[in-house]
Amino acid sequence: MKLNNIVQFRWLNLLFLMCLAITLAPQVRAMNETVVNLGDRDIPETDKVPGMQHVLTLVVTVDELVEVGESDKGIRKYVPITGGYFAGQHVNGESLSGDVIPGGADWQLKRPDGVLEIDALYSIRTSDGQTIIIHNSGIASQADEGGPYVRTIPKFQAPKGRYDWLNQRVFTGTIDLIKGGGAVIIRVFQVL
Repeated sequence: MKLNNIVQFRWLNLLFLMCLAITLAPQVRAMNETVVNLGDRDIPETDKVPGMQHVLTLVVTVDELVEVGESDKGIRKYVPITGGYFAGQHVNGESLSGDVIPGGADWQLKRPDGVLEIDALYSIRTSDGQTIIIHNSGIASQADEGGPYVRTIPKFQAPKGRYDWLNQRVFTGTIDLIKGGGAVIIRVFQVL
């Protein structure tokens, strides 16, 4: 093919792509646009409220709390993670289960305002031998109703393959103490 024919062919392709983009642009814009009058400081309403789906429950065994002491930001302490187990359900309905690997810890900071910052780092091993790292951070405080308010944001580092979906979703969680101590129950929910 001669150089002139190649240049002419590329220009025709470029022209076709530009026409296609101009034709489809209003449809793509219409899918994503929300009308707001910025001059009136409108706040747009939405019906896109995220839902939740339970995906995992962990029973995590812990050792006694270790108090590090007073720091510039509050009282530092940590809780060693000694093991445990978990069960749950993959987003496609497939079940998952396994063990909590001993050796992690929940690093905590009791702030001057009484709020406890939670920063746990630990690993789990699935029943098919895959290791997944969990970094679970959040807060615990006293709610107005008198009970504790404990909410976390678990983030997963899973290997590619069967559990890769854990790397591609947003999760929230709750933590409950087991009566008598020695363990906590962590429930993880996918934000839909």
